Amino acid sequence: MFARVGEMVELQTRVDAPSATGGLTETYTTFATVVAKVVELGSMHLGTEQVEEGVTHLVTVSEETGVNDAEYVIYQGRRLRVSRQRLIGPADIRFRQLFCEEIESDGVSNRYFRR
Repeated sequence: MFARVGEMVELQTRVDAPSATGGLTETYTTFATVVAKVVELGSMHLGTEQVEEGVTHLVTVSEETGVNDAEYVIYQGRRLRVSRQRLIGPADIRFRQLFCEEIESDGVSNRYFRR
């Protein structure tokens, strides 16, 4: 499956901490960089405003320790939020599919999504 695919993605987790101004500071931590197959399923965006939530990307990676902890995927300068995951394939050749929604592109956040 990955013989023709070589897209590198970063897997991240997020921690929110109180800031001095009374809000929250979001900190993203990359814990792995892996080879993936990324399929863009479609965009739910009109211009820069997101009008509806939905899965926009399907990211398939080999099943490795810790992959199931991924909350976010960085792919080509975009931040994708993982909404759900599933295992596919036989027991000896396992892959994990991450169903993701694009929430940031080129460092500009689309803040219209629900958390």
